[in-house]
Order: sequence, then structure tokens, then C-alpha cells
Amino acid sequence: MTATGQIERVYDLSRLKSILPLHAVIMAGGKGERLRPLTDKTPKPMLLLGDKPIIEHNIDRLITFGVDTITISVRYLSEQIMNYFGDGTDKGININYIEEDKSPSVILNPHSVEY
Repeated sequence: MTATGQIERVYDLSRLKSILPLHAVIMAGGKGERLRPLTDKTPKPMLLLGDKPIIEHNIDRLITFGVDTITISVRYLSEQIMNYFGDGTDKGININYIEEDKSPSVILNPHSVEY
């Protein structure tokens, strides 16, 4: 705005999104032990926050920033996450999964992520 209160310039934020493909990794393999008994039958990322799972809020936010491919590292009750999101087609993105077989305290090997 100018000093007189007139609009000087308008930015179209959708045009400011990256033109490069953006990839995100979400770590979602922990047992959520501190949230028991809520996580006895539901993985922590799938606990509802309002009307949808916590992880879906994160995915939706990533999409608004232009992320088009997400790799989710899963372990505990992984089938619930994988069945819910599938390959990401419903959200217009690509979702890949890495099924970890080790303790969640082990850091994800970045070479296991497909770009």
C-alpha cells in the first residue's frame, strides 16, 4: 500500500510456488508409546485431529507449498497409513512408502528415498 492507502501491487502467490518438483519425507514409523492407550490399535500419525488424521493435516500443508511427491517412512501398524493414503492419487500427488524393519530410533537412510 502507498502512504495514501492505495493498493500499489498485488502478488499472485500461486505463481510463486516452486517450478521444480518438490519432495518431502515424513517419518511415521514410531509406536507412539507415550500416547497409549490411544495408540494401541492406531498409529500416532493416524490419530484424529479434528476431522482428519494428524498426518493428513501435514500432507495437505505440504501440498499447498507445492510438494508433489511424499515418501512416508512407516513401521508400526503401517498398513493403516498405507491403506488410507494409497499412492496419493486422491490428493493429486505421488506417495511412496519405505517400510522400516528396524527400531524407530534408527535414522532413515536418505539413499532409500526414491526421487
